[in-house]
Amino acid sequence: MDIYEEFIDVITALQEAKIDFTVCGGFAMALHGLWQNRMPFEYAGKTVPTVSALGLAKMKRLSGRLQDLADIERLGINPDDPAIQPD
Repeated sequence: MDIYEEFIDVITALQEAKIDFTVCGGFAMALHGLWQNRMPFEYAGKTVPTVSALGLAKMKRLSGRLQDLADIERLGINPDDPAIQPD
């Protein structure tokens, strides 16, 4: 089984078990408030809750790495936007 099939199997099992979850970066789950702003994403015929673009930008801003700051700009968000500054 390849990684994509495993991904779909895990998502399917979680949804069938009616378990709330989100797919995002590793430490994103440690940030408060991102779950309320999740967005549905369609992948291989399944709806997958994911972190919102603003939530992703906030996580990337928190890390502060140059690549993450560049990613924020690619999302069309200003890295200095008060909405994504660490609390």
